[in-house]
Amino acid sequence: MSTFIPLAVLILLATGWLTYLPTQFGISKQHLQLFLSIISCISLLPPISISSVLDIKLDYFFLFLLFLYTLSQIPIHRLVTLLSLMIMLGSILFLYHEITRTPLLWRSVSFQWFTILFSMSEAIISCSFILEQFCLVFGGLLITQFGLYYLYHERLSPIAFPGLGAMDTFWIIITILIIVKRLQLWVPTIQKTWRIAYWTKKR
Repeated sequence: MSTFIPLAVLILLATGWLTYLPTQFGISKQHLQLFLSIISCISLLPPISISSVLDIKLDYFFLFLLFLYTLSQIPIHRLVTLLSLMIMLGSILFLYHEITRTPLLWRSVSFQWFTILFSMSEAIISCSFILEQFCLVFGGLLITQFGLYYLYHERLSPIAFPGLGAMDTFWIIITILIIVKRLQLWVPTIQKTWRIAYWTKKR
């Protein structure tokens, strides 16, 4: 899924269905297409070994670099709020994981769906742009993983970053946010069209 979803978004962007995405991310269409192409390709590669106790997926590492870059582009007053929201999201997911005593990381369907629903809700309520929603979701899941790895590092050797199912969960959330944003932008257009049609008919 972590290969299929970026590829599907790339195709929709290239065919003109998601023309609003470059503006939302603040980058050109060509750069966004290049990014999605790279992510789709390197997601097929096996994890690389950083050390004897840490393996990391290349697509996750690429997303992490993008995460750091996008954070640097956000105004400082908004960045403070966004970091607070990330900590809140990560802390709530971590506490839910421990309270419900679910299997480690995203191996539990109930924990995965709680993560999707709660992350999606917080992102939609708190952020207006996909760029900020991306940072919020990625940062919140990152904090959750750090907390779980710190707590259970003795049981995990080597540590595989991200955890099993974490990338799929992340891409599902991003897909839902892209669809919601498309609907949010579509509704005012429909309302305007109806209004024009109504006044034209009335005259």
